[in-house]
Amino acid sequence: MEKPHKYQRIEEVDRDFEELLVKINSAYGLPPIIPKILGILILEAREVSMEEIAERTGYSLSSVSNSLKNMETMGILVRVHKAGTKKVYVRVHNSWRETLHSMMMRMYELKVQPVVEELPHVIEKYNKVAKSSKGAESEEAKKRVETLQRLKTDMEFLKSIGQYMEKCYKTEKGK
Repeated sequence: MEKPHKYQRIEEVDRDFEELLVKINSAYGLPPIIPKILGILILEAREVSMEEIAERTGYSLSSVSNSLKNMETMGILVRVHKAGTKKVYVRVHNSWRETLHSMMMRMYELKVQPVVEELPHVIEKYNKVAKSSKGAESEEAKKRVETLQRLKTDMEFLKSIGQYMEKCYKTEKGK
């Protein structure tokens, strides 16, 4: 005698997958709408309209629109424009490698690069304090210069990781 299946409909399994994404993303402090949208886009594997996402998630168009903008900024999804319509369509990247690369590079551009660009100015100010001061203050300024130079190097390393990922992705894509 065959054991009855726990799931009778694909929508039930979709909900389980969605809840799994909600659990994972809650660790990052993201609101539940983001993993719900992501679940739809992953499982559909096609462009989905903002209206369809709102209907399927139960969230308002405004909430969906704001979340899509945030997800696009994070590099999670791609906005698609279709000729002859003003509807907004979105999709996930073609591969998770592409998504991770996009997210990493967006994080670098938005969060890390501005700090890397400003650090030399801060380091120069500490160097001036080190040169114009004596004793403990001069030594403390020198320590801070060393610390900030290491920080700058570590932050620049993130960019090199992103560039390496891009090179690997292009190599893999060319096969």
